[in-house]
Amino acid sequence: MNILAEELDGDQQIRVNGIHPGKVRTHLRTHNYPGLNPNEFPAAEEVTNPYLYFLSEESKAVTGQLFRI
Repeated sequence: MNILAEELDGDQQIRVNGIHPGKVRTHLRTHNYPGLNPNEFPAAEEVTNPYLYFLSEESKAVTGQLFRI
């Protein structure tokens, strides 16, 4: 992600950012890890704000960033 962001530096049409949401309560996680308490993890709906931010005009000058939830 960082290398691609650097290579595209100056091209304001393309932004490269990453989001690491950590462990999230999804159907796939509860199916693959039945021994874990799914309520220990946030629901997918609870971690969407960084995605919406990076897709918005508000972040149009942001590139090469990694957001950890």
